[in-house]
Amino acid sequence: MRKKVTPEEAKVIIDRAYNDIEVVTDKVRAVEVPAKLSSDNPKTWFYNMMKSTIMEDLNDNYKSDINEIVKGRLSAGELEQKIFEDFEGTAISYHPAFRKYVSSALRTLINKHYQKYRREHAGEE
Repeated sequence: MRKKVTPEEAKVIIDRAYNDIEVVTDKVRAVEVPAKLSSDNPKTWFYNMMKSTIMEDLNDNYKSDINEIVKGRLSAGELEQKIFEDFEGTAISYHPAFRKYVSSALRTLINKHYQKYRREHAGEE
């Protein structure tokens, strides 16, 4: 995911991922149900795949930075900018919604760390 690529290579990689998801979506849609489901939309699947991929990377590579945010020593905006710089030139960074995916993934992880921090410090004064 962090391999540097050209914009053309990135387009091929992203298109291939989207096409793979579209194939899966078509198989899922083929199963009849009485209601329209959000899983019928390949964009939803693609968004969830991108967000979870980014979350996994952030959790692996920025855990200490996220803990610094929870402790108030670093702002989310500073970390977000650092992430954008680190990912610059990678296939995923060329996707038009990349910043949206990073923001969403980072917010989710920060909230999880806040919850964990509160549980650990509950009852302490």
